[in-house]
Amino acid sequence: MANSMAFLEPDGAKFYTSAYPEKTYIHATAQRPVLAFDDTADEVCYWTLAAPQSYAPDMVAIVHCVTASDTNTGHDVIFRGELEAITPGVDAVDLDSAESFGSANNSAATAILGTAGYEFTVPITMTNDDGIAAGDLVRFRLTRYATSGSDTVVGDVYVLGVELREAA
Repeated sequence: MANSMAFLEPDGAKFYTSAYPEKTYIHATAQRPVLAFDDTADEVCYWTLAAPQSYAPDMVAIVHCVTASDTNTGHDVIFRGELEAITPGVDAVDLDSAESFGSANNSAATAILGTAGYEFTVPITMTNDDGIAAGDLVRFRLTRYATSGSDTVVGDVYVLGVELREAA
């Protein structure tokens, strides 16, 4: 059974100065927070966490999402996940001026459900994990890869959160 490492919520997401998803709310009364990823440009956000002391390699990122309006079950969404793992006292990365993300991991094209607002998940196997180890300072970067040519969802895809878990 896979162990859950973290659940990354929309309210904890950080953004660069451009090309980022809008942080908004869906559901008029429940005010459910989401990240609204656009369909015309690659938008990026990230979270920072520490790898748990019990961490074992082989991670999967499970993106929990809904479509804003698209109901065409023939449409697919593509997400990209990247990891930056910094081992304190070992990795020579000047955090004031540099990043050191590993190579990107793309999800498979994942078909959306036939009803807007119904949750579906998009798994990303994190094969390229930047050498993450227990106790590392980790950043997880999520991109909707809208310009991939394989992402055909029309309109926003709302991300409810991302679960990082050890692969089964």
